[in-house]
Amino acid sequence: MDHRSDCREHLLHRLIESGRNVKLDRTLFDACREDLDDFCAGTDDAVVPGSQHECLRDHLDALSSLDCRALEINRTTTTKTTTTTTTTTTTTT
Repeated sequence: MDHRSDCREHLLHRLIESGRNVKLDRTLFDACREDLDDFCAGTDDAVVPGSQHECLRDHLDALSSLDCRALEINRTTTTKTTTTTTTTTTTTT
């Protein structure tokens, strides 16, 4: 594995982990902090990975922060695209 492959693998791992733990995406966490407190206080990504993202998606229309809403929608779209690309790449290699 060359250096670029190692870097790419690390970035992919980081992206996947940020999809499981909202605190790893600092921009999203800061934008959504109030909504996380209001709607998702009973969730914990450390206990159930991805539970806070799922909670935000469940309350998307009620989120008070437009930035939070936009970031969560973008994150969900990006994660689905990355997962599809990863699956395709894994299948073809």
